Amino acid sequence: MQSVGSHMPGFSLLKDTTYDEIRMLMWSILIALCVIPVVYSLSFAVKLYFTMIMRTQPAFSFLGIWWVIIPFTVTGIVIGLLIWHVAPETEGPGLHVVIAAFNKRDGELRLRTGIIKYIATLLTLGTGSPNGIVSPSALLGNAMMSYLNKIFPFNSDQKRTLSLCGIAAAITTLLGAPFGAALFAVEVVYGNYILYKRFFYCLSSSITTYVVTYFLDIYPIHFDIIPFHVVITPGIFFLIILTAVIVVLVNVTYIYLYQTIHDFFMKRELKSMNWVKPTIGMILGAVIMAPLYSDFIQLQIVGGRGYALDALTQVGPWNMLLIVVIIIMVTSFIAGSGGSGGLFLPVMMVGILLGITMSSFSAPQYLLFLVVTGMSAALSTTLNVPVASAILGIELFGPLAILPAIIGSLTGYLLARNRVIYHEIQWEELKE
Repeated sequence: MQSVGSHMPGFSLLKDTTYDEIRMLMWSILIALCVIPVVYSLSFAVKLYFTMIMRTQPAFSFLGIWWVIIPFTVTGIVIGLLIWHVAPETEGPGLHVVIAAFNKRDGELRLRTGIIKYIATLLTLGTGSPNGIVSPSALLGNAMMSYLNKIFPFNSDQKRTLSLCGIAAAITTLLGAPFGAALFAVEVVYGNYILYKRFFYCLSSSITTYVVTYFLDIYPIHFDIIPFHVVITPGIFFLIILTAVIVVLVNVTYIYLYQTIHDFFMKRELKSMNWVKPTIGMILGAVIMAPLYSDFIQLQIVGGRGYALDALTQVGPWNMLLIVVIIIMVTSFIAGSGGSGGLFLPVMMVGILLGITMSSFSAPQYLLFLVVTGMSAALSTTLNVPVASAILGIELFGPLAILPAIIGSLTGYLLARNRVIYHEIQWEELKE
């Protein structure tokens, strides 16, 4: 005898909806479990490869501080040939590909895209580039959906959602900030709003990733906690706002420089010699960075070992500003010329370093406040993700960072919301 509820249309609809949601929940968890080893292996491989590159230094000791030009040149040639002859869409940071794929291809990438991005990023960062690993890892997380789609075909809506789940899982693996990572995944592709239908599944992937990485203790990127001893006064508001405005202006310059360099290289068609472009970018980056390269290693700005914030606070403010300029120029040349390196972490570090500089100039007791302000303002300015920027600041530096994180992200969004550092990608010429 059938129950009365089984004849009700609403009951059938509810059952189907619940089944679909549970199935998507399971897929979001599976995506996370697949992304973790891929992203972690890339982070580990970068450190290992960087160690190997450093062992070659004695062979080029006759070049003095300019020895770094040799490995950078060789890497530029290899990744140039790899990218331009196999998967041209893997040039640049990576997040621009994710955004374009979501809006133009339902989040789907070619199977070769993730593989080539993995190899090119390993070579670029492992050689000693200060570019970041987050943007390429976001692409790898997105690519995981494409691989699973070949085995378990998804519909258009599912592909879009699961591609974002992969992004959230990748960022959580690296930063250990699940809520901010989930928000970032949906905010970066939609721009001015958040679609909560997809956010729920992104959060599921992030939480799964966080739990696994927490128990395995495998956070690849560590931010040393800066001691916090300060009494909040009305005067701090002015200093926070001033820092945020300065960071916004610097990052608007960062956006302009990167896009100018990118347009310069991409608009010059070299036909069969396009692979030379990343080589030129790597050489220019090495030349600019060479005088301070040993300092970059000591401060862990290169090498994929995380950032030694405590050590950075001991660097003088003028030297800090010089480091900021070098990071902006080198990462712009390497990513803008078609190399494979992210901009998420460099942008983040520019904000953090400017925060440290402002603290050194004005108020050392407000160090953490200004660091968080700088980081949140930088991410919000360049990526147009104000909510995620604030939450990431709070998750990475603790609840006392709420005030500066919110002010920094709001300032960045209000002053530069029509700007984003990533450029448009053309898919029409790509073949599967």
